[in-house]
Amino acid sequence: MLTTGGAETVLYSFGASSVDAVSPGRLVLGPGGNLYGITADGGAYGKGTLFAVTPVGTESILYSFGASTVDGASPNSLLLGFYDGNFYGTTLSGGAYGDGSVFKITPAGVETILYSFGASTSDGQSPSNLLQASNGNLYGTTLSGGNFGGGTLFEVTPTGTMTMLYASFGFFSTGSGCPSGLDPPNGAGPLGMTLSSDSVFYGFTGGGACYLDGVIFDLAP
Repeated sequence: MLTTGGAETVLYSFGASSVDAVSPGRLVLGPGGNLYGITADGGAYGKGTLFAVTPVGTESILYSFGASTVDGASPNSLLLGFYDGNFYGTTLSGGAYGDGSVFKITPAGVETILYSFGASTSDGQSPSNLLQASNGNLYGTTLSGGNFGGGTLFEVTPTGTMTMLYASFGFFSTGSGCPSGLDPPNGAGPLGMTLSSDSVFYGFTGGGACYLDGVIFDLAP
């Protein structure tokens, strides 16, 4: 915890036991002022956790990833659902095909895998972020996979129906207005994304485009 005056308090130090959470990532504020977050490692199976920390620093592990051969592993995004109070997120790996997953976890720690990536050769792989729109559906990007291997933009409903909205990151194009002599690919490896009030997705990629150093993109659904 860090006050606006710059005073720091360490609420919890990870790694307190052999099954504790390790390598924390995303954090959200939940009911009662509790903090909820994910770790990429640690937990009962060494594949990451969803944890809670109270305002006075008491930690509890709500879920340990890797509980089965088809469970997600290494969670890397988290949000608290607007309408049902459940936690939603993505895992970088694991799932039924080993290419990551979208999960739902109830406040009681019951997990459901909504979608496993890698179901086909053109499916997304390694999801990297997730957001929820006003319609309740989840939207996110994958770092790789799709038609050209450069990632995808996807939609998943709270019941697990997946729709591929864009699968052409990494597409090689010519004559796109870049300096002479460069025939660049499209942006590749989308990393971050937001949704505007007029339902346009804006985001950035870690690679691709004229100088292979990434782009800022907009996509209409």
